[in-house]
Amino acid sequence: MTNGTIMDTSLIENILQEPAVAYTASGSRLDLIALTRQGIKKQALLNLANLLSLSMKEMAALLPVTERTLQRREAERRLSPSVSEQAILIIELISQGVDVFGAVSSLIKWLNEENTALGGHKPLTLLDTAIGVQLVSEELSKLEYGVYA
Repeated sequence: MTNGTIMDTSLIENILQEPAVAYTASGSRLDLIALTRQGIKKQALLNLANLLSLSMKEMAALLPVTERTLQRREAERRLSPSVSEQAILIIELISQGVDVFGAVSSLIKWLNEENTALGGHKPLTLLDTAIGVQLVSEELSKLEYGVYA
């Protein structure tokens, strides 16, 4: 994520379910900026929550939106840029994590375990801020490259 490209674009595209015009196979982060400004569909959040086995309440806790607002929103309606941006950051992180662990189930297990390198926090609990997503991403990068200290 730090080199300006996106890990597994197919996973991201499967979650976002946006047309190729909105998110190209090149994996350009500029496309994600445009999509953030446009807003992702609520369906993308439903897809993400399903992938991570999270309830809508748990999903809302990671985003700058209330559970009630998410409940009222129709699946095809677009979300605000701030909600979309945080969701896209989390989706990119999930893609990175699947690349590191090789399976969603292994990533979910890691996200839900207390992590000494993250001050004893479960990585999932840090995904409610951009800084938290960045910290978790850095830990995934360390695991990927064998840096455990």
